[in-house]
Amino acid sequence: DNKRGATHRNNFFIRRDSLQVMMPLDDDGNLKCRDATWPKLDYSKGFPDWWYLDHLEMKVPGEWTQEGKRYDAQITMSQWYEKTWDVQPRAGSLKKIGNVLVNMEAKVRAEPNAFIDKLICQFRKTEDEVRNNCGIESIGPEHDYPGCWSYNRQGNQARDRNLRTNTNITVAEEYPPPEPRPNIPDFNHIVVEPHNFDPEPPYDFDAWYAEQREKKYVEEAAAAKRRKEEDDGVERQEQEQNNRELFNYDEVEFHAYQPLIDCKTEYYFRLEGRTTTPPCQAYTHWRIMKDPLIISIRQLKEIERLIAMRVAPRGSSYKECRYDTAGKVERPEDELKKVNVARPIQEPRGRHQHKLVFCECDDWPSKWQEDREWCQLPRDERFYEQPYNFKSNGF
Repeated sequence: DNKRGATHRNNFFIRRDSLQVMMPLDDDGNLKCRDATWPKLDYSKGFPDWWYLDHLEMKVPGEWTQEGKRYDAQITMSQWYEKTWDVQPRAGSLKKIGNVLVNMEAKVRAEPNAFIDKLICQFRKTEDEVRNNCGIESIGPEHDYPGCWSYNRQGNQARDRNLRTNTNITVAEEYPPPEPRPNIPDFNHIVVEPHNFDPEPPYDFDAWYAEQREKKYVEEAAAAKRRKEEDDGVERQEQEQNNRELFNYDEVEFHAYQPLIDCKTEYYFRLEGRTTTPPCQAYTHWRIMKDPLIISIRQLKEIERLIAMRVAPRGSSYKECRYDTAGKVERPEDELKKVNVARPIQEPRGRHQHKLVFCECDDWPSKWQEDREWCQLPRDERFYEQPYNFKSNGF
């Protein structure tokens, strides 16, 4: 069952326009956090209380440009907010929406990001569950992904005949009727456990940062070894299978805000706008991180394939158990298809209307060493010539 009101054991969904990880739901369709602390963020500028995570969402390509540059993909962490003194069952005032976005840029020599691989493996599991429920065989071995389990079920041939084979699908062919948007929930009806509003215990950031740096050094050393093997002629897939002890990236911890950790910057662009999918809700508080998350080409292609080859789950009111994506599938002759589900770029209506602000070094000192080194550069150089914490030639 792919409906929001159902109890889910698997909260990973392949939507028509994105890959989503939802918070757990109960039978009433409310979000509850049982015996655990709800993932939350501390927003600046006039918000004295926490913002609580609703879902993570990946899209291709990115929907925002930075100095004219559009990124390969994006991952958004969508939060809701209300004052603690307003928390009552079925509170009357609409909760605010806040989206924190990390752009993703694919590079040829980049090492795969472990957290993104973990998500991909889980989305592949969701993909196979949907196809299984529809009586459709698993995707072929040509779509195997190193580190994830392979699925080799044989489908029901009678059901297979109903599966669309035309991969050049566009929204213009037959626009679907509007359905409830699971990625824009009714924030008035979200319930959390009272202990989530307790004060946070003291946190030793310096100890955590030292641990992360040590882990990064180990990862970089392993990456250097793999690059040397690749230069020596060892195939990348063989390297990864030989170096990986566990499948499906179970050894990688799930942290709801891992993309914010991996991009290693505190600085961001702040603005007020709308959500980028219908009904395009207004008064959304956006935080778009300054630096992109670097991923591998293989990861980008798999994210594109998962959305391009999406099968509508059993019970869907539109194209049940058939190929269905909201975007335009490109390169139909390519086995690894590219899909564009991003809305067209919207021209801003004015800096002051959207309250666009770039929060950077002059506003506060960052805890990240990478940020502090970047802040040593002259202002014009860090704005245009070296805009990231890693080496680049502009955007």
